[in-house]
Amino acid sequence: MSAPHTRTWWVFGSLSDYQRAWLRPDIIAGLTVWAVLVPEALAYATIAGVPPVVGLYAAVPSLILYAAAGSSRHLIVGPMSATAALSAAMIAPLASGNDGRFIALSAALAIVTGLVGLLAGFMRLGFIASFISEPVLKGFIVGLALTIIIGQVPKLLGVDKGEGNFFVQTWTVVKELGEVDLPTVIIGLLSLAMVLGVKRWLPLVPGSLLVVLLGITAVALFGLDDRGIDIVGHIDSGLPSMGLPNGVGAEDYLDLVGPAVGVLLIGFAEGLGAAKTYAAKAGYTIDANRELAGLGAANLGSGLCSGMVVNGSLSKTAVNGGAGAKSQVSGLVVAALTLVTLLFLTGLFEKLPEATLSAVVIAAVIELVDFSSLAALYRVWTKRLGSIYGHAARADFAAAIAAMFGVLLFDT
Repeated sequence: MSAPHTRTWWVFGSLSDYQRAWLRPDIIAGLTVWAVLVPEALAYATIAGVPPVVGLYAAVPSLILYAAAGSSRHLIVGPMSATAALSAAMIAPLASGNDGRFIALSAALAIVTGLVGLLAGFMRLGFIASFISEPVLKGFIVGLALTIIIGQVPKLLGVDKGEGNFFVQTWTVVKELGEVDLPTVIIGLLSLAMVLGVKRWLPLVPGSLLVVLLGITAVALFGLDDRGIDIVGHIDSGLPSMGLPNGVGAEDYLDLVGPAVGVLLIGFAEGLGAAKTYAAKAGYTIDANRELAGLGAANLGSGLCSGMVVNGSLSKTAVNGGAGAKSQVSGLVVAALTLVTLLFLTGLFEKLPEATLSAVVIAAVIELVDFSSLAALYRVWTKRLGSIYGHAARADFAAAIAAMFGVLLFDT
């Protein structure tokens, strides 16, 4: 008979063998993850092209519903850079420049992604993970990370952002270098250096939250917003509106099915990798079908709460595991603290400099620019393979590079 936490389709099945001794480490881990999640959720919402508070709207239901349906004790689900960028790219042509419709369609995409995920989970399609090409996915993520970074650089420098693919945007930044705003550059680069420095030398300290709080304090003490420094501005407090988004019709939902499948595949691949990594360390197993259902439930809940697409996060799962989490109680603690943030603390983040927020985004995705893994793919070659297959001996490397340049040239 399977262990209780591996039984399929139990609600909160990962908590079925919970031990009282786990409560303290779970609470500590939850506090630690919350300190990282809040500033990053605000940042990822800007990547998705929606107001920062939407990232917090998405986090609360997704954490609760993943804990109810998923199989991992450690995985943290919420807004993430790759799926946020995919959402922005897929919604933009459908929104036709209408900001309100853009926000509504972003929530609708999460709803459709959730329904597709739940359907796939109940149909036991978790085996599709075996068919996702690791090299292609790696190249895709590297290209996506580079695109996100160049999109944030203008805010870091205080210059106008260009339109177009990665190379066009890069050239626009180069041309604008003579127009940079020096105070913005100083704040942005100091913020970036501090986040990366804390991440490297003080990994248990929530560097993102520390930098965000310092940026807010600097604006409040020195009136930087009155001196031309762009800040996040008003963030709605309180609970989001719940239910289907306004102004989205049946035809829109049908148009979103294709994009939703793409978002689900990317999110599933990233989240499953993180879940399996920490399950192996803790000695339990992951059910791929429950992971699909858990991701589906998380997205459905997010969309119905005015949120955005979500998926499992490797970085926040690493923070969770490193802080000593034993179960999904840590995720439920994060959800409760994020709810408190929505009700009482959003005003705190209104004075956050845009340059600092951009620095948090860049620091969060820079680790995804994994050129070393591409180099490792290139080195998978021998004379014997070369004599037999020629250039095809490096097929994985070629696939990864093609995927990367495909994103850089043609977007997601």
